Amino acid sequence: MTVFGETPEQQIASGRHAKCGAQWLILQPPRSLGTGDAAPLHFFGAIMDRLDMKLAIQNAPEYIGVGLSVDGIASLARNHANFTVLKVEGPVLAIREVIERTDGKLAVFNGRAGTELTDNLRAGCAGMNFLDRQSRVFDLMGAGREAEAEAVYREVLPGIVFAMASIEHLVCYGKRIAAHRLGIAEVFDRTPALAPTAFGLGCTQRIADALGALR
Repeated sequence: MTVFGETPEQQIASGRHAKCGAQWLILQPPRSLGTGDAAPLHFFGAIMDRLDMKLAIQNAPEYIGVGLSVDGIASLARNHANFTVLKVEGPVLAIREVIERTDGKLAVFNGRAGTELTDNLRAGCAGMNFLDRQSRVFDLMGAGREAEAEAVYREVLPGIVFAMASIEHLVCYGKRIAAHRLGIAEVFDRTPALAPTAFGLGCTQRIADALGALR
């Protein structure tokens, strides 16, 4: 379960409540932490010291402007045994560095809708954002059938590249691609949100048509 709060105390309270049913938690960094490692290290360290369960952090500084560097992640991993999972949104070279610097202590999951999917798995990611073809790629890579995995990945790559232009773009158009594939006729946006354009809607329809219905 993901928990959020502007202070360590708020996230600790949410975490203790979630502990009734959740096996582990993903901690979210509030934007008020600003840049640099000092504030996030203090923030997450205070929570990890007081929650006796498996913990992860969401780290996406390239997208939200707040988060830890590789040095900061490695420091948390050294000092907090209950920090065992890392959910990131970043380029594969940075992901590989994180995995190397933490000596495999963390199960690293990358997002970005499966961008660089096969290379992320080669880098040592435990998983990615999966949906139909991405899940097939994961299975093929695990079976050592890399050429087949790359062929399947090429089918979905144009849609990934289009959707991941930005977080706002993903929220606007990514869910419309999913809606087309699921047969959902009407999509609602929670404002403030990026408004779709006629050209953008045409792109989403072509991508969805190429991928086919989602079952």
